[in-house]
Amino acid sequence: MNFSRPSPRVPGAAQPADVRGIRDERWKLVLTIDAAGKVAPQQLYDLGADVSEKFDRVKQHPDVVARLAAAAQQFYDEIHTHVRPAGRRGSAPGAL
Repeated sequence: MNFSRPSPRVPGAAQPADVRGIRDERWKLVLTIDAAGKVAPQQLYDLGADVSEKFDRVKQHPDVVARLAAAAQQFYDEIHTHVRPAGRRGSAPGAL
């Protein structure tokens, strides 16, 4: 699976959550991550049949949405556990 970077920030625009994505061989799930670290699926695209990403398939494939959203949440939680505050030296919380 591949994870995308956050979307670019637009100066002065409201940024309620980071917009990101996760994909596997066939599917791409666009999702947001709110300030509390909760993943929320937004759109699902079938890259094999819809390369231009015009047709959202969230309602047609809830199983794929659940699988990719769970993988994204697990990835985010694991990374977030090992992040240290910017500008501080030392190990991440819980690290040896």
